[in-house]
Parts: sequence; C-alpha cells; structure tokens
Amino acid sequence: MRRMLWLIQKDQLAFARPHVTMAPQPAPAATALADSAEILTADLHNPSRRIAFFCALIVVFLRVSMMHQTLSILFGVNLYVLYVFSLPAVIGLLVCRGVQRTFRGRPSIYWMGFAIWMAIDVPFSIWRGGSFPLVYDYFRVTVPILFMVAGLVLSWQEFRWTLWATAIGGLVLLVSSQTYTSENARYGSRFGLQMGTISNPNDFAGHLIFVLPFLVWGVLATRNILVRLVLLGGIGYSVLLVVKTASRGAALGLVLMAVYYLLRAPLRQKVAIAVFVPVCAALVITLAPPEALRRIMSFKDSSGAVQEAVASQEARTYLFQKSLDYTLQFPIFGIGPGEFSTYEVFHSEVAGMKHGLGFSTHSSYTQASAECGIPGFLLFVAGLVSSYLFLNKVYRDTKDRPELRDLRMAAFCIMLSLVSFALVIGFLNFAYFFYEPFYGGLAIALARAAKEEIRTRPSQPANPPAPFPPPAWTRLTRVTRGMVRS
Repeated sequence: MRRMLWLIQKDQLAFARPHVTMAPQPAPAATALADSAEILTADLHNPSRRIAFFCALIVVFLRVSMMHQTLSILFGVNLYVLYVFSLPAVIGLLVCRGVQRTFRGRPSIYWMGFAIWMAIDVPFSIWRGGSFPLVYDYFRVTVPILFMVAGLVLSWQEFRWTLWATAIGGLVLLVSSQTYTSENARYGSRFGLQMGTISNPNDFAGHLIFVLPFLVWGVLATRNILVRLVLLGGIGYSVLLVVKTASRGAALGLVLMAVYYLLRAPLRQKVAIAVFVPVCAALVITLAPPEALRRIMSFKDSSGAVQEAVASQEARTYLFQKSLDYTLQFPIFGIGPGEFSTYEVFHSEVAGMKHGLGFSTHSSYTQASAECGIPGFLLFVAGLVSSYLFLNKVYRDTKDRPELRDLRMAAFCIMLSLVSFALVIGFLNFAYFFYEPFYGGLAIALARAAKEEIRTRPSQPANPPAPFPPPAWTRLTRVTRGMVRS
C-alpha cells in the first residue's frame, strides 16, 4: 500500500514540473536527403569535378561533331584527341562519386546491363576473336559517355552547357562535312562522307536526325537574334542534307519529328512549326537533287522507281527475315556481337549463290536480338524506353510551373530527338554506337537538375485571366459622355 501511494505521489510531482519542449529530431529519410544535398553541393564546387566536367563537354562535342575523325583525315594521323579528354573525365568520375550518381537512374542500369550481357555473349560467339574487339571497344569508347553525362553534370546550368555542346557540335559537323563529302560511284549521287563511322549516307542521315532537335532547342533557348538565325539555317540545311542522302528511313524520321512536334508542343510553337514545315519542304524540294527525291519515293518495283532502291529494299527484307530466324535459333546468347554478317555469308544461299550477302542486319533492334540474344534485345529496348520515361516525367512535372519552362523545353527537345532516332535506327546498324547511352545520361542528368530546380526556384503564379470587358451599353454611355463634354 505504501509502495502504491509513493508511485502516485511521484506521478503527481512529475506532472507538476514545468513542461520542457524538446527540439524535434529530423527523420532519418530527411537527414539522408540533407546529407545528399550537401555532398552534391560539395561536388558541384569541387575543382577536380569541374575540370572533369569540362573535359566531358569536349568529349561530347567531339563525338557529335566527329571532329576527332575530321582531324585524323586532315593530318593523316590519329591524334587520339578523344582519349586526351576522356582520361581526365574518367578520373574525375572516380574521384567525385560520379559512378554512384550514375547508377541512381534506371537507364544506366539497363545500358550497363546491355554492355555486361554483350561481354557474357563473347564465350558463346561463333567467332570469339571477332566479338571480343567489338565488346572491348564498347566498354572503352561507348560506355564512358553514359557516366560522363550522368555522373558529372550536376546542375541545370551545366546541363544547358551540355546541350549547347551538342548543338554546336552539330553545326560544326554541317560545316566540316563539306570538306570531305563523297558523291562517287559507290553511293551514286547520294550525299555521304569520305570516311569515318558515319560515311555511309544512311548513317550520316541518322546522325543528322539525332542532332536536329538539339538545334531546335538552341533556337528556343536563346534570345540572340544572330544565334537564332544561324541555328535556323543549320536546321534547314540539315533537312536538305537528309534529303540529299536519299535515306528513306531518315525521311520517315523527319515526318515523325514533325508529327510529334505538332502533337506535343505548346500552341504557339505548333503554329510556328505549321508555318515552318511547308516553307522548308518547298525549299528542300526545290534545292534537292531529283534523283534523291525519286529514290526516297521508291518503295516498290514500278516504272518510275529507282532500281537500286528497290534492290536495297529487297536485300533489307531478306536480312530482316534472317535476323529474326537467327534470333529464334540462338535466343539466349545470340550469334555473337558483330558476327551476323560472318554467320550469314556462310550459312545462307541467295539467288542460287552458295553464300549469303555478307551484310549486317540493317536494323539496330534485330542486330541486338540476333547477335546478343533476346535478353540483349530486351535490355536495349528497356534502355531507350526508360530514358524516354525519365524525360517525360520531367516534362510533366514542369507543366504547371511557368518558371520551369526552360526545363520543360529541354525535356521536350530531347524526347523529340529520341523518338525520331528510335525510328531511324530501325533501318541502321547503330546498336553499338554512343547515341543510346548518351540519351540515358541526358535523361538522368536532367532529372537530377529538374529535381533541384523544382525545389529551389520560387514559384510564379500563372498569368491571371484577363478581366471581362464592360457591357456594351456601359461603353456606349462613356463614349456619349465624352462627346457631350467635348
């Protein structure tokens, strides 16, 4: 009984004491986010990271402009310019936690999964000695562009510089392409390049489809009239070169680009593109060679069709069917990266010949499926789709924020490039090029920059609706009074 009374008295004394308010402790999740922001700010001002970022910018410019290949042509020797700037960028990645930042986005997981699956396919390749160099070059040259963009671009300002590096690279390519063009018997009158990874007219047209929306972004992002005129000229000339290549896949890419723009662009830009497209089309039809236009329209064997184009379409149909057959025959590991043409030439008979055509698949999707198996194909497609979803999320999250219009515009232009390019590579052998991982890096970097801008930028109210005009009789009364007074 005494023990019970003592406990009651203790409780009463405890309630009688003055109440002391304790400082609220932050939740673990909030602390983790704060630490992440602090680390991000520290890396943003880290001199080593900034040097690595500017080296990565130069790498992006070189890859888009193909200037490293142009310099090799001009000087007759490989200057290894790409490696000179890639090495400091990779070192900065490792020092400033760029690798960890890259893997916080799902596109990087898919593209690295595709690269790793390519390496797994090498022991099962029909010719390991042919697949290994391709996979080695993919890890050495292609994969780093994903980490450079996704791991080193930390702010919206730096992301803008990356887009400008891409746009300027496209302009430089348009200028430099005039110095080593090729219109010879190999391609007929089609516009192509003398040498390089995109010397084929179809490949060159695919590269221009990739670049075009970045030039569009430059027009929308700058207020300098001179810069806008230069970029508009670059857009028009790019469209003309695409037509001069006589690439039917790239022509479809241009059509899809215009349709996508009309469907998803803001109303004011829809009006602008509706005016620009007919004018540009009229100029292109006037300036383009008639042979190129005739080849683009040659989709079947008819009296007016170009026989070379018809033969090309038949060969592509045959190669597409063969790539599907090999996908089903080797569904897990495929034939081996880069080995479709080797396998096809020794295991097929065409038109009575005892060997095949010896060409690649001419489709990046079946190239991935036939050479890397169905898992490789799924990873390849997942990388493209996840990149688009990341960009589309930024586009949707900034829709009702007028102050974030610049981010929304950037996301839209990159999606425009990605959608058109995804169609075009269905007719090209681009499965192992840098474009697809580059899209993944841009998507991750833009998502990071948008998250920070959404958190820090002050909100701006939307434009208030215009007041209703006064009734007609009120306006008439005011006018009448003014006349009487005068």
